[in-house]
Amino acid sequence: MSKKIHSISNSIVQEINNLDNVSILKLDKEEIISLFKFHGILLFRGFDVDVDIFKEFTNLLSIDFINYAGGAFSRRVINGDETLLSVNDFKSEIKLHGEMYYQQNIPLMLWFFCANPPLEDGETTVCDGRQFFNEISSSTKELFSKNKLKFNVRISQEDWQKKYQTDDLNQLEEMSQKNNTHFTVNEDESILLEDISSAIIPSRCGKYQVFINSLLPTKRLNPKILSFEV
Repeated sequence: MSKKIHSISNSIVQEINNLDNVSILKLDKEEIISLFKFHGILLFRGFDVDVDIFKEFTNLLSIDFINYAGGAFSRRVINGDETLLSVNDFKSEIKLHGEMYYQQNIPLMLWFFCANPPLEDGETTVCDGRQFFNEISSSTKELFSKNKLKFNVRISQEDWQKKYQTDDLNQLEEMSQKNNTHFTVNEDESILLEDISSAIIPSRCGKYQVFINSLLPTKRLNPKILSFEV
């Protein structure tokens, strides 16, 4: 047996352990796809992987990688690949959130690679948005069903050019339209950015309601930019 597969949560996480020092590139592709579709999260342990092997492995199983244009955090590009980024280069944790859920072009799958495991802490929190929705109170469900979240933030010229990876206001307008956001240009060419989105969305299959958004990190890092839509 080259690997051992077992659950490490009641519902969504399946762990795949390397028992015989097999290359991660030799794993059965169709089996991995089937496990991912059923469980939603796969954790690979014990495989000898570096950045190049990680990239090769993810390319076997995913297409249409996107860059981080419009992303909220400052992240380093790894090995010149704008779709391969550092996750967290600062000491504060990032609260539970939907990755880039403040815009329309969101990643439908995320890949993480831990090159140097920390001696303590450093965990990545995962959450089943469907289960989360089912467990919140009826009053909270009603509150977020009837009221959308409004993010309203001023961004300096230097910061929006870095954030959106362009200095062209026409390109910024095009990205804004694609993401259903609105911005106003100030005299100093800073912008006032407004995004309105729901904290509750349908699941990809359309059968369930899911609670997923970026409310928590925004509330912690910059609460003044967040409110309910009036």
